[in-house]
Amino acid sequence: MRENAMLLILLCEDKPVQLKEYCTIIQNHIMINEFNSKLQIATSNPIDIIDFLTREAIEIFDKNILVFIDIDLKKEITGLELGKWVRTSFPLAQIVFITTDIKYLLLAVEARISPLDYIIKNHSNYNIKSRIEEDLRYAYDYYLQCLNLKKELFKFKLGHEIKILPLNDILAIEASTSPHKVILSTLSEKIEFSSSIKDIHRQHIKLLKINRGILVNPENIIHFDVSKRLVTLTNSCRYEVSFRRIKDVKKAIKSP
Repeated sequence: MRENAMLLILLCEDKPVQLKEYCTIIQNHIMINEFNSKLQIATSNPIDIIDFLTREAIEIFDKNILVFIDIDLKKEITGLELGKWVRTSFPLAQIVFITTDIKYLLLAVEARISPLDYIIKNHSNYNIKSRIEEDLRYAYDYYLQCLNLKKELFKFKLGHEIKILPLNDILAIEASTSPHKVILSTLSEKIEFSSSIKDIHRQHIKLLKINRGILVNPENIIHFDVSKRLVTLTNSCRYEVSFRRIKDVKKAIKSP
């Protein structure tokens, strides 16, 4: 899944009529307000939610998630258990529980799931629609606030783990001698992981390409020797600049 950053919405409700109703409310609200958002999954099976989020974990970090869950799912995995799994696996996810019984509110509090909202089904259809729309607007506003922050973060997969670093901590990223791998340098460490200079540069245009195999963070350039075509970074490492990239380096250094 290689989509632009957006608010992804997931819905898990085991009653077909209500599942269809909530889908319509969500999709109409997205369309009317022209949100950069998508109802990614609408299902009665919590396993579908878990499988999707597990499979797309590295990509999901680019996005905000809003999950509507029927807390009283009549499935092997309950709505409460699904909510706990989402909260543990994706701490920044927004979770909305929908149920007929207010007693589950206490269970959600005791489980420290911290849902965004708790919608009671026995309210009128209008009130349910209104609450879902309010939650969509709140989650979307939060998504917009996070966009600038996410642009300043660098994420990558190291083995089975997802690592996140502040972009400004990165000094350079260079192609590794190992195929399809790169080496990321910070002041304190070097990390080799699977990726390519081309893919990273496409996702992080703030990083400056100084030759075919090296990206540097212009914020961490302390000197550029034009005659020797060498940039020096804050860790005193030097990297060669190709002839065609000299203008780019000069421009980046002069930029405020």
